[in-house]
Amino acid sequence: MPTYNLPNAVPNQLTPELAKLWYDSSLIKGDVHNDDHARQLILMFARTRSWFREVRNAYSFHPVVKQFIKDPELTIYLKDWRELILEWPHKSEDGTQLAYTQSDEKGMRDLFTCTSVTKFIRRHAPTIPDHVLRDFSALHDEAQGTYKHLTTTEQFVWAVEHGPKSCMQFGNGEGEQTDDEGNYNSDYEMPPEGMHPYDVYRPEYGWSMYVRMVGGKIMGRCLCHNQTYVRTYKRCPQGGYSHSDTALEAYLNNQGYEHLSEWPTGTKVAAIDIDSERYVMPYIDGHNRNLSLEYEDGREVFVISHHGDFSADRTDGEVTCDNRESCDSCGDMTDPEDLYGVGEDHDQRVCEHCLDHQYAEAYGYRGRQYRAPIDDCTYIEYYDQYYVTEYLSDNDIVECRDARGDYEYRNNDDCWYCDESEEYYTDDVPCVIDNVTGASYHLDHIPDHLELNEDGVLVAVPETTATTVTP
Repeated sequence: MPTYNLPNAVPNQLTPELAKLWYDSSLIKGDVHNDDHARQLILMFARTRSWFREVRNAYSFHPVVKQFIKDPELTIYLKDWRELILEWPHKSEDGTQLAYTQSDEKGMRDLFTCTSVTKFIRRHAPTIPDHVLRDFSALHDEAQGTYKHLTTTEQFVWAVEHGPKSCMQFGNGEGEQTDDEGNYNSDYEMPPEGMHPYDVYRPEYGWSMYVRMVGGKIMGRCLCHNQTYVRTYKRCPQGGYSHSDTALEAYLNNQGYEHLSEWPTGTKVAAIDIDSERYVMPYIDGHNRNLSLEYEDGREVFVISHHGDFSADRTDGEVTCDNRESCDSCGDMTDPEDLYGVGEDHDQRVCEHCLDHQYAEAYGYRGRQYRAPIDDCTYIEYYDQYYVTEYLSDNDIVECRDARGDYEYRNNDDCWYCDESEEYYTDDVPCVIDNVTGASYHLDHIPDHLELNEDGVLVAVPETTATTVTP
């Protein structure tokens, strides 16, 4: 599209009505994020509308709306970007709302309409999905405050104690949280060093935190692990339950963080022991709160695991291993209700994970069926069944050869025994029977004193008479 010299192209006597027809023509088309088109349109409005020229000179275009119309992924929802520019959105006099000129009539009367940024954008982009508009507004609305990235455990603890209401707040929270400049109050009383539940979150294990600050107060917080997070907290004006902070979530998503339903398996937190049975531990957000106590570089560390023997589901800032029993297979501490009896007498108790991955339902001692270690069992494909190897004979299982000469296991009712080779064979291997003795023989193992006649019947080999030759 060519660039026009607007002062010459647009006549001075162009009325507002004709101006609208002008910008609806092929002269001003294209995408709003084309700066050249936008400049031409603004110059044309300023030339043909004195009220527009005065508003433009007095107020800067609203910065949030400016961000919106510069994003090609958002402008696809606009009905008419030219109408939006003609209304010249800007900050209201008190700075709390967006002001715009709703019509030419109101423009000539110097009247502004005030609304929120979100409502203004919705007015011009009625089809924009709710979540897209919500995330954009949360990310760019100055009223949401500023965002800070915290990278030390001490900062995490402070943010929890001074932020949105939480069951993890253990300090004296009645004092002033910040001074007049928004700095942390050093006189604020905190729990003993190292004893706060959030002391387990160490930067060396990948932990950090983001907070949303408004007027020196922490209005939202979010614990992060590497580039992931599970839950955000938003301060309730009435001091009640802390819901999710959509503004903080939008910011984190824009920074490339991934919202998960639980912390990944293998995520580590510090093991801070209180005594021989208790450890400092917060209530861990997410679907999985189980941890295993492991050793790393000679010291204890908790590792998030679906099969861990500790559960971080308490609000008193501790975790204990009391009222738990060890799995006889892996040794992990487990709730007694989650242990299962295995073995021929069901006298061994194992956790569900070991039961599913290390044990099999098998026939064993005296033909009884019970769970036995897979390593102690033999799987017989012919029956699709496990048998305890030590007790194969108790279940009439024998090793036999098939027609290919390969060995496999069968019940002795599904095979036959060769009296000469003293081996079992599957029923698909040919067998001949001595009608005199009832013995069965493999064709390759017929005794020397027997032979097959023309009818395939076993008969005795004829005796030969020795002839003496006299010289």
